[in-house]
Amino acid sequence: WDPQRRDEGGRSLYGATIRRLRHNGGRAAGLIWYQGESDAHAAAAPLYTARMKALVAAVRRDTKDPRLPIVIVQIGRVVGWGNDTVVHWNSIQDQQRRLADGIRGLAVVPCVDLALDDGIHIAGAEADRLGRRLAQAMAALRGPAQAAKLPIALGQLTVEWDRVSGLGNVVVPFENVHGKLISGSRPVGFSIVNSQAAIFDTVLDGTRVILRTGQSPVSLQGAAVHYGQGTDPICNITDDAGRAVPVFGPCLLGLQRALTPNIRELNVSALQPGAGQLGALEFPRDLPAIPWRRKVFAGDMCDLHEEIGGAAPQDKLSFFHVRFTASEPMRLAALLGYDGPVKVWADGQRLFHDPQGTNPAVPHARAVKFSVARGAHDLLVALGTNSGKAWGIFLQLERLDVSRARLRKGPGHYAMPQLMPLDNT
Repeated sequence: WDPQRRDEGGRSLYGATIRRLRHNGGRAAGLIWYQGESDAHAAAAPLYTARMKALVAAVRRDTKDPRLPIVIVQIGRVVGWGNDTVVHWNSIQDQQRRLADGIRGLAVVPCVDLALDDGIHIAGAEADRLGRRLAQAMAALRGPAQAAKLPIALGQLTVEWDRVSGLGNVVVPFENVHGKLISGSRPVGFSIVNSQAAIFDTVLDGTRVILRTGQSPVSLQGAAVHYGQGTDPICNITDDAGRAVPVFGPCLLGLQRALTPNIRELNVSALQPGAGQLGALEFPRDLPAIPWRRKVFAGDMCDLHEEIGGAAPQDKLSFFHVRFTASEPMRLAALLGYDGPVKVWADGQRLFHDPQGTNPAVPHARAVKFSVARGAHDLLVALGTNSGKAWGIFLQLERLDVSRARLRKGPGHYAMPQLMPLDNT
């Protein structure tokens, strides 16, 4: 369906498809779309929702059917792709899940629970299961309400107080469930990030899932919940009709926020001479002269503890450098976690200094607010090694000037800062 794609003779494949459709009566019963893997990278992932909306509009225009039913497959698993793919893969999955909220007559079918024949393709033995799910979704779009149920969809997450333990439970409700939620063994696939919370029990309760945690309800506010996080998760929850729960996340508990993923790819300096609690430390006059290396961290924490712990115990410091662009003026916050003295600059201007930073590093411990104009910007964080006891930082950007109405519509409805490729300078 790509209008730019052509055959060996230079003819448009999209045009040929439309001509063939018109030659055979001019109408289609519906469209099934299975794509998204090639968009799971930094340049394409932020554009996915807008591109899909444009595609649906073009197909419905060219088929002369403004109500053409469309069912898409939410991409499932991939094995062996690098850690730098994870955040973009999950972004495509979550954008696909949300498409049904913004496009009438579209349904999204999950397949994360299905087996693979190789590193990325659904196994032949599983194709029948996926085909049945697609047929059910198309029947629900085309027929009367009682004909079939739409695919399982995520409801509104809440936090409840557990009267027995006194701790917080995360309640994850689902809609369009046929019967009840089931799993072949202990239900798995959920995770909570950006928080000290850990899930010690996952309970299937009819059409909802209860995640029992070791944290209080208050401390869970702002935490991000995922189902199917990563590129190769284990997910085993379906309904009685064998239809899978969709991959989702990050879904924040409490008010929705405009957040980038945790920043895992940045420039990191070699260990520099210590500066005590960083009070006298100035912005480096010659940033490119610092010995930098581009580093992609495996987890949400930019973790240097092996390098810091392997150095002499005297105090050192390390710089973390991020470059990003803003497509319009923005009010931002750098959400920091750190376990040593820390100092932050944006475009050379000092924003924040905490001389008392120490273990442990807690995500979102500080929100450092600043404003940027349209264009490219540099964010620099200095971390003192805390006499060898520091490990690293958590870093995430939040846009603060997005209205609640736009937040509720989802990430495709507002601009966010976009990380730029780094070249070790």
